[in-house]
Amino acid sequence: MKLHLPIFIFCLLPFLMNGQVYLEQFDDGVDQNTSAGTGLTTSEADGEWTITGDGSSGAFEIASYSPFDENGDRINIDITENNKVFVRAKASNLGTQLRMDIVDADGFHSSMPGIAKTLLNDYIVFEYDFSNVEDGGFGGTACNSGPCPVDGSKVSTFNFYVNPGQGSFSGTVKIDFISVGAEPSVGPMSDVWQIHFDGDSSLNFIGTPMGYTSATEDSQWKITGDGTSGEWDPMNIVIHNETTLEEIDIDVSGNDKIYLRMKATEDGTSIRVDLQDINNMATTGGSITKVISTEWETYEFNFAGSYTDLAFGGTGCDVGPCPVDASRIANLIIFVNPGVGAYAGEVAIEYISVGTALEANPGGNLDLVYGDHFTEDETYVNTTGAYSLEVESSTLKITGDGTDAPFSAIAYNVHDENGGIVLDVTGNDKMFFRAKSSVDNTLLRIDLVDTTDFITTLPSFTKLLTVGEYSTYELDFRGNYSDGGYGGTPCDMGPCPVDGKAINTVLLYPNPADGAFNGTIEIDYLSFGAPMEEDVQQYSNHFDDANRSNISDSDGFTITEEGTELTIVGDGMGGQFAAFSYSFQDDNGDPLLIDLTSNNKLFIKAKSTVDGVPFRIDLVDADGFASTEPSTVRTVGTEYTIIEYDFSGTYSDGGYGGTACDMGPCPVDGQRIASLLLYIDPENGGYDGTFTMDWLSTIRPLEDPGPSEPAGLAEYFDQFDDDKNDFVTDMTGLVSSEADGNLTITGDGTSAAFSPIAYTLHLADTAVIVNADGDNDLKLFIRVKSTKADMPLRIDLKDDKGFITSSPGVEVTVPSDFTVLEYDYSGKLNDGGFGGTPCTSGPCPVNGERISSLDFYLDPGIGEFNGELVIDWVSFGKPLVTSVLDVDKLESIQLFPNPAVETVYLQMNALAKGELSVNIYNLSGQQIKSINMGSTLAGQVNEELPVNDLNTGLYLIEVRLDDEPIAISKLVKQ
Repeated sequence: MKLHLPIFIFCLLPFLMNGQVYLEQFDDGVDQNTSAGTGLTTSEADGEWTITGDGSSGAFEIASYSPFDENGDRINIDITENNKVFVRAKASNLGTQLRMDIVDADGFHSSMPGIAKTLLNDYIVFEYDFSNVEDGGFGGTACNSGPCPVDGSKVSTFNFYVNPGQGSFSGTVKIDFISVGAEPSVGPMSDVWQIHFDGDSSLNFIGTPMGYTSATEDSQWKITGDGTSGEWDPMNIVIHNETTLEEIDIDVSGNDKIYLRMKATEDGTSIRVDLQDINNMATTGGSITKVISTEWETYEFNFAGSYTDLAFGGTGCDVGPCPVDASRIANLIIFVNPGVGAYAGEVAIEYISVGTALEANPGGNLDLVYGDHFTEDETYVNTTGAYSLEVESSTLKITGDGTDAPFSAIAYNVHDENGGIVLDVTGNDKMFFRAKSSVDNTLLRIDLVDTTDFITTLPSFTKLLTVGEYSTYELDFRGNYSDGGYGGTPCDMGPCPVDGKAINTVLLYPNPADGAFNGTIEIDYLSFGAPMEEDVQQYSNHFDDANRSNISDSDGFTITEEGTELTIVGDGMGGQFAAFSYSFQDDNGDPLLIDLTSNNKLFIKAKSTVDGVPFRIDLVDADGFASTEPSTVRTVGTEYTIIEYDFSGTYSDGGYGGTACDMGPCPVDGQRIASLLLYIDPENGGYDGTFTMDWLSTIRPLEDPGPSEPAGLAEYFDQFDDDKNDFVTDMTGLVSSEADGNLTITGDGTSAAFSPIAYTLHLADTAVIVNADGDNDLKLFIRVKSTKADMPLRIDLKDDKGFITSSPGVEVTVPSDFTVLEYDYSGKLNDGGFGGTPCTSGPCPVNGERISSLDFYLDPGIGEFNGELVIDWVSFGKPLVTSVLDVDKLESIQLFPNPAVETVYLQMNALAKGELSVNIYNLSGQQIKSINMGSTLAGQVNEELPVNDLNTGLYLIEVRLDDEPIAISKLVKQ
């Protein structure tokens, strides 16, 4: 809805000089008086005007809005009272630029200078000041030779440019209102708040104690200490609207995060930030301190679980703890070197932002490095305090009787199934835990301990636990790996560095400063790198209660449960797709819903008197939808074997009948599985034998399945650059050759249908096994062309046991020009048993972790290929450009000499800085060596790698930046 306030009474003019003269809130659902250029569309809904780009827009495409009156007629607006237009906007792409020009009734545009603002993913109010604007005469306006004046008293149109000068915008910009003259009171100014210190007005909202001076220079807040400050002398900045200079309060409870981009002149400078609400309560019960560097970095302060004031003085809390209102934060309190004081140096802050950082992903990717749902016993936790420790139902329970001393800790030892381990937690420096307490106002402090027993005591993290309901807490240790030297550690005089790459223990302190904890803390999980999902309970059935009431009968079969086995006897009369229904029940025999989505896996231990019989399992959810497309089938032998069913990517009902799905595909809810459908040899029917199941289990098997063969190489590609094709087997009518970096298959028109060219995976002169089912996501890429246009090319994967992905085959059409084609084998690792393989009665599983060769079928169902198929390269997991895996971080790489004897030199042109490391793998995919090369800057990088300790042979050299692979190359060691 637009609001137009015409100024027609002279006596009201002084009152309206800074008032609002036009407001459009886009709340009438009518997208009128708007237009958009090529590649842009506009729409109005839910109180927003949305500009959508499809990626084809030009550099200066326009989305325009024209003001109108209550009759829908276009009008001109006089903006000269203060020449300001306020726009509340956000964008789907962080950092999107939004320029606005005004157009007067005579067609002149405010093109000199253009005013652009940087949008975030959350709404912010932007002020566009058109006090001094002109038309530059750049074309497309009434101005033939600029500059020309723009008449602000008769503005007819507002023109918006998304990413002006760039074009190709793909995404959305949403505008909540356009207001002329003043910012409207239509709700909060912003879902986030930020300050860039662009003007001296910021100093009016900054409090500076004795011993410090504050200045705003070069768009920075510079805090200078003269060495006389006290231990707890606070700086503060009152939150305010930089446009109107009004004090405001903000709601930080959406994500609890504040970001500061800052640096210091002195190494080891620490910055603590507290939030203070409108009642003067401050987050002293969960303060957060960062040790900042001498280089610009963005620091994340996460206040989740920190909203309590412990009444240390100087706040509105007389007797603590007092709650801090996260929805009404009015002030930020900043301490430099808290508890120490006497700071002599300078801290520069480039910006403060609530809710979102202004750089993409400042804290690194959330990749799970370590996680524990406490599924083992409590031998890995211990305490010297008055606590009892217990692991029950995948939960660590810490119970205090009220007699523990202050700073009594529980030590949690990081471990795997073989014992204690050491973690590198510096990928993104984040730790997560999910916890609750039985008593109000329970504080839990967390410290990390490295292998030399240094502890992160400067600063520490303390969180206020919820009562009754679990909450997830995030701790960011970046900049916090320091031991304060307070005693009890090898650090005599702090600060001492804590090695974040060698963490072996986590210390937990209930109510650290007071002790006397009397209650129970329950921790659901503890993890590094990323949060874990809520614990999913394992379901199992050992068939030891002689109860088969949850299993339906099927014609042609007899079912019994006796001892610890479920036995199904077939008389040969069962039809195709004859199914048993197995319903999940609890211990009382009541229906139970199972969540399979923690790892999507089901395990059985089974055998059959008929060797190699296919056994299919479908999942049925609470709404009656079944996982029929694709189905999941495994082969059962004559000896007891633990068999894994992985239902990843199978939660779809094809609508083939007999389920709740009338017309497929229908989604299957993996979190609410009510039953299983079990099929013995479903394609053929007529099973005549005895099928025995010892147990059934979700999440993990009930016993050790024994050693399995190792997975193959994690990375594989072939550029056909060695001019030999010893690893390619020809067929009648098809001949292969390798030259000029291409593998060429030539057909003379006599090849039979389904005649494959077999290509063995290899490195140099050695055949290898490749893991196509790891990070490669079961995808194969090939750059290929054919003289026969639109020729079907099928490629099957063959494992090292000879099973091949023949059911169904994966086929893509090859064009006449070189094109990169993708082959996706997800859900297709099955041998149909059509002959020529060890699979006598399909489907049989193909081991995607141990692929040995590829079979190429040219026009598979027809054959008679007459022409040339030219393959430039093949690559598992991702398309191959060069040996460079991440083109955003690396331009080129070279290893020389190659072959090498003592030393190989790594030369590369890096596009990003970071921590550089090299991993060396043998042909079995086993990591032989890891070399940490330290920090590197963008640009030319030259490093020396010693390889004299390697045995003669072929190796893969993986180069990593910030622990992410950026390149992989072959190395021959002589």
